[in-house]
Amino acid sequence: MRARMVLGGRRHGLGGAQRIVEGLEYRLEREGWEVEWFTPHDLPALPQSRRFPAVNEALRALALGKAIRGLPRVDLTISHGIFGLWTPGRRVHAYHGTSAGMARACRAGIHPLDYQVIRWMYGTCEQGSGVGAYRVAVSQPVAREVGRYYRLRTQRILHNGVDIRHFTPRANATELRRRWSLPEDDFLLLVVGRMDYGKGREVLKEMAPLLPPEVKFVVAAPEASKMETFPAERLILLPGIAYRDLPLLYAACDVLLCASLYEGFGLTLIEAWACGLPVVTGRLGIIEELSGTEPALDACVAGVGDAPGLAASVCRLVEDRELGRRQGEWGRHLVEERFSADRFTSEWWQVIREVSS
Repeated sequence: MRARMVLGGRRHGLGGAQRIVEGLEYRLEREGWEVEWFTPHDLPALPQSRRFPAVNEALRALALGKAIRGLPRVDLTISHGIFGLWTPGRRVHAYHGTSAGMARACRAGIHPLDYQVIRWMYGTCEQGSGVGAYRVAVSQPVAREVGRYYRLRTQRILHNGVDIRHFTPRANATELRRRWSLPEDDFLLLVVGRMDYGKGREVLKEMAPLLPPEVKFVVAAPEASKMETFPAERLILLPGIAYRDLPLLYAACDVLLCASLYEGFGLTLIEAWACGLPVVTGRLGIIEELSGTEPALDACVAGVGDAPGLAASVCRLVEDRELGRRQGEWGRHLVEERFSADRFTSEWWQVIREVSS
């Protein structure tokens, strides 16, 4: 049996979608499938717009769909996001979020033309990619967005999962801080991921003056230059963290901070919990589903983009370390029960057998 993975990012990328798909690929190959990847990076170079880079991704999606249509059919195609147009044969399309929802959430911080491109061009690609496919979403909020914006029903919600043998609690925080020359006595907020507007870059800047001086931001992100205007005395940049080292970095810090304006799921949240680390976050993605289930989590959730609310949650954890410990322990048990990689691949495998039979 042959399967084709259609994804927007680079092969072996560090993004959440790439890590999730690589776990699924491992399960397919273990079951005897032959897996082929196809991404825009496999295409010849396309013309690029420097002024409006958002257009480039839509052009890549269109070109990729056209190229796939000319390829021989495989037994099953699994596509993601805006990449899946015109794919023939049996297929599953996964929504990790919606471009329409993201555009609306980030509208105030992006160029009006970029908003139109993301809302309508990306949205059209996402809608078209889901037509005729078995559709899955990574969370209930994403499933609702797919119905609201694209008038498509999601057949199944498949929550993301993490490897709980890789992401696991560790006790040697002081030693781990020395590994990256992190201050041993400060309270460290870890931020993982891209540092663009949608990931809450401006929210972090608004939070900084509202926090005690011992609170520092540890930012593990490739785009270090985007934090140039951040208060230097508050910021520790770690731009080159490998996937294998992420659990060690989680263990070295006190809290994971998710200040995003939009998340379809929030993979770093369950990675942190798997390591026993508490989180401070806005009410979005998987947090919407978990709201009201654990007081130690509810005490650390604020409105989306609410810098004072997020800062207040951080201060609460600075003053009450027991609250953070309780949330971290609860989070580890939650991930073991609901968000493990084994559960994730098992549920995906059920869908694959259903669609390919």
